[in-house]
Amino acid sequence: MTLTLDYVMSKSAAKLTGLLPVVRTATERLIQRSFAIGIPIVITQGLRTVAEQDALYAQGRSKPGKVVTNARGGYSYH
Repeated sequence: MTLTLDYVMSKSAAKLTGLLPVVRTATERLIQRSFAIGIPIVITQGLRTVAEQDALYAQGRSKPGKVVTNARGGYSYH
């Protein structure tokens, strides 16, 4: 299988939903520019709700697991 820009863009598309338009456009351009220089990237996390961020913040604190973030919900640009 040959990796194409369309394939890489489609793999990231769902994660770009809900982003501010300026952030989405910049992210799409980053994917395109990276692909053009031979570094294909796929976005694995875009918009993260306050509840999702709070759940990650609780990990390693009030829930089992390793600490994975230092930001509570609303204090991270996800």
